[in-house]
Amino acid sequence: MDRVENIMGRLLGNEQLHESELLIAIGQRVRSRRRELGLSMAEVARASGISRVTLQRVEEGKASVSAGALASVSQAVGLPLGLGQQHLEQLPNKIRVGDFPGLVSLGWQIAPSTVLAPYEAWSVYARNWRHLDRATLSDDETQLLRLLERQFGGTSTV
Repeated sequence: MDRVENIMGRLLGNEQLHESELLIAIGQRVRSRRRELGLSMAEVARASGISRVTLQRVEEGKASVSAGALASVSQAVGLPLGLGQQHLEQLPNKIRVGDFPGLVSLGWQIAPSTVLAPYEAWSVYARNWRHLDRATLSDDETQLLRLLERQFGGTSTV
């Protein structure tokens, strides 16, 4: 019995260490992404439906944070918490303007090589719906618009 307990203890010890490192890495990615987007902790917490203190715990990699809080925060800042391969239904972290002709036409003042955060791309679309020719959108751009709408709200009528 001691041998089994010893093995289990080592396994659990390694698993706890791994989880701690993983949570810290996720927290660092969330903080970095939030700052990259120029968002305050209060803004991200509100968008995630959690308290600012909980967001602080997420960013610090605390184990007391629920999986739901991690998922909400990662979604709010456009960071997918992928398990294995990413699905086509996921919003990309970075959107290159030149990859989406509708975005190029709406953001005529933005260089096609510019990379936008999802919220920035959504802002360009949302401000200029009336100028968007929906009939000319590619399937990829239509899917992007649906994902942006789901993430940030509003109605795109796409």
